[in-house]
Parts: sequence; structure tokens; C-alpha cells
Amino acid sequence: MRNIEINLADVKSFDEFHDLIREKLNFPEYYGRNLDAMHDCLTDIVDDVEVVFTGVKECRDVSPEMNAYMDGLERMLKDTSNQCDNLTFIMLADGEEDGVTRNMPSFNEDEEDRILCEGYAGAIAATLHELGIGEGDCVFASAFAGPEVAEAISAAGAKFVPVDIAPDNYSIDPRMLDIALEEIKKEDVLTPSAVIISNTFGIPQKMEVIDTIAEENGLDIIFEGEDELSEEEAEYIGRIGDAYRMAFRTRFGMGSSRVWLTRIPVNVKPVWNAFPIRFPDPEKREEVYNYLRERGIDVNLPELGVEGDGWATASVGKRLAKSTLVLPVSVDMKGKDIVRVVDGIWEFFGRPEPEDERNPFAGLAENHMEYGIR
Repeated sequence: MRNIEINLADVKSFDEFHDLIREKLNFPEYYGRNLDAMHDCLTDIVDDVEVVFTGVKECRDVSPEMNAYMDGLERMLKDTSNQCDNLTFIMLADGEEDGVTRNMPSFNEDEEDRILCEGYAGAIAATLHELGIGEGDCVFASAFAGPEVAEAISAAGAKFVPVDIAPDNYSIDPRMLDIALEEIKKEDVLTPSAVIISNTFGIPQKMEVIDTIAEENGLDIIFEGEDELSEEEAEYIGRIGDAYRMAFRTRFGMGSSRVWLTRIPVNVKPVWNAFPIRFPDPEKREEVYNYLRERGIDVNLPELGVEGDGWATASVGKRLAKSTLVLPVSVDMKGKDIVRVVDGIWEFFGRPEPEDERNPFAGLAENHMEYGIR
């Protein structure tokens, strides 16, 4: 097998990248200097070849555009390696083998009009580029989308149009997507091109109405990917929300006016990456956040990509951004960790219920399975 090393550490632009690729891989004069052309030339190779890319992190750090281009490169390399058994690609980050599947977008085989971006949202920029979406286009996404989504859309040259969310579950409100589309069409400045779906906090977006809206308006649907989990891990953190709910209802009752739980759509099973709760008073949210952080409990506030004028048509999202507290979720959590978080909030409110109240979580054993969590 022939080994070729390509060091990207000094690459600062797309042109420099393709100049280096052409030199190292001995591509012909007519090489088209884009990822599609690179794919075509790679598939012409008949020898057994292993291509090792080094300096990937340095190249990514040059700019958001180069970061997104590296995601596109990874996707192309994965597709090429699936086609050509004689080709092996390795991408190294910080001197350690990282593998070409990191942050790798892939097509959803079941529905060709949908695209799945696995891994970090930066891959979305490369996906938009491949779809021909850029300057003059607009891309719709949840008002609760993270800053990575907004940056990726901007890196592609398109405009991020935040869509307000449903007040109960942080998902795009289809009615508001319809309204946002009408406003864009009325202004007649930008071309509506795609909608990005983020399963905020791990709550799946219900797609029936959005599918119809996208089809009627010629929008591509792009799913922001999430961290890969084994089936066992996904099932486990899916139960964490149930354990949080039971703990809150035990402490605060079913209809608490102090802490509000997220409503989960019917027939939806979240695979939580965080657990949101809301407070009627935004100032109280800040106080609870500081109280828990001071006690070493790893809670967070929503980190969003919307700012300034972006909130003009997202009043629900703006309100929820000020009142939501994000509780930790991980495969390493046990029942006692959830109880510690919930009891910390209960203690903040001054233990309003008697301390000797029946509490099925008291003394929860480390491996207790009764409540669906270790």
C-alpha cells in the first residue's frame, strides 16, 4: 500500500488547499479544484493508497469557512472510501488519529429530500454549500438554535431567519414557520431555501406539518446532528427525563407554580442531552442558577444564536430564553445525581414541604432501578 501524507497546517484558503491536494496526489492539469472534482480524481486511483491528513485542527482554526470546508472534505472522503475499497483516509487532530467519521454528514437513505448532519453544527455550512445555498438565500432555524447553527449559516453566506418556538416544548412552531416564509416572500429580497431542524434538548421535532410546508415552498430540510450514542446509552438517557419529572413532582407537586416542566408531545420519546425547566420569574431563574452553581451543581443557561433584531418575530423564544434553566444529563448520571439537582432547587425555595414528607427518592441506592434510573 502506498502512503501519502498531506499536511494542512499552513493552508489558509480553498485555493491553497486544492493546490496542495493536486501536488500531493499528482492530479491532472484539468483538476477542477473543488471537492466534487477531488472525489472524481480519487476514484480514478487504482492502486492501494492510504492518505493521511495532518494539521487538520490548524486548518479548521483559520476561519469558520475553512472549518466548514473540512467538514465537507470529511463527508466526501467517507463517500469515496465507501465506493473504493483500495482507498483509506485518516485525519489526524492534535497528533492523534481522529478518523474520517468525526463530525461527518451523511445522506438519509430513506428520504432523499432530507439531509442529516451528524456531529457538530459546523458541518451544516458545508451541506448548504453543496446544496448551492449561499448569498441571497435565507435559511430558517429555531429561535432556540445554538450559536454554532447561526455561525454555520453565516459561513455559507446565507441569512439566518429565526423561527419562533412552541411555548411548551422548544420546537419550531409550524405556524410561525409559515408566517416567517410569508414575510420573506413579501420583502422579496431573499430566497427561502432550507429549514434546519434541531431537536432542542433532545426532544424530537414533530415533522408532519413542517414536511408539508417545506414541500409546498421548495425548502430543503436539514437535520442538525447529535452525538452518537449506543442503543443502550440512548435508552438510558431517555429515562433520565422521567426520573427528573418524578423527582420534581415528588418535591413540588403536580401543578407547581414555582417550577414548570416541559410538555412532551404525544408519542415522542426524548433522548435527552439536557433537561429544561422554567420559572415564572426570570429573576428567580438567575437566583436559582447562581445558588446551584455555587454548590457545584452543573446547571446552565440557554446559549442561543439569536440576538438583536432577530428576536423581533420570536417573542415566545425570547421569553423562554429568559426563564429557562438547563439541567445536566449524561450517561454517567445516577438517581442520586438527579435527586441532588432537584433537592438543590427545593432547598432554594426554603423547603416548603415538611422534611419528613414521604419521599420515595430519599436514600436512593446507587444502583436502584425502580424509578427507571440507576
